[in-house]
Amino acid sequence: MDQLLFEESKSQRRIEYINIYDIKGVWIFGAICVVYLFAAYYLQSIILTEQTYYNSLSGQVAEEEIAEMYKIKERMGILSYLLVPVTTFLKIFLPAACLYAAAILFSYTLSFRNAFKVALVAESAFVLATLLRLLLLAFFVDINTFGEIKQFAPLSLYSILNASSIPSYLVYPLQVINVFEIIYCVLLAIGLSGLLRKKFKPMLVLALSGYGAGLFCWTILIAFLGVTSS
Repeated sequence: MDQLLFEESKSQRRIEYINIYDIKGVWIFGAICVVYLFAAYYLQSIILTEQTYYNSLSGQVAEEEIAEMYKIKERMGILSYLLVPVTTFLKIFLPAACLYAAAILFSYTLSFRNAFKVALVAESAFVLATLLRLLLLAFFVDINTFGEIKQFAPLSLYSILNASSIPSYLVYPLQVINVFEIIYCVLLAIGLSGLLRKKFKPMLVLALSGYGAGLFCWTILIAFLGVTSS
């Protein structure tokens, strides 16, 4: 009898565990966009102020040009908000495509729709990262220049190293190695495990083979562009 109750309890937990994948994707996507829109608003209104422009460009560009650049930023502000749903969709679509390709390679039956849903739910890791950044910027970190914005990467390998000794082309790769990327990969594996009814470990391998490979190629590309532009 106890064994039966235990099995029933496990089954109930299983049902609760996969419920999030029954939520309509448009609602999850909308909630994610709201957070990213707020982050974009905070960046444009509180961080990228006119003073930040002067602090960053003074001595390199004439004051009249700095003022004009800031006015252009103000006029183009609405565009940055309109692009949030587009960039968010791409952030989810590309990892989903990588997962789908890896599933085909490893002979798993995974539809692109399910791959997209897994990537959509896993995006919550980066939502958490965005909320942490906003919290730190609001109460603990003072940003005064574009360079400080670029270097601000909490809970990353870059954040614990001596920034002054790091070549510019390694900044992005070291920022990519962070706690939230690890959480993201774990969430991908959990989602795949729940939808494909497979154990966690092989699904983690699948996630790393798909998303991990795509992220590695993207990081190498950004590092290469950093070398060629320096």
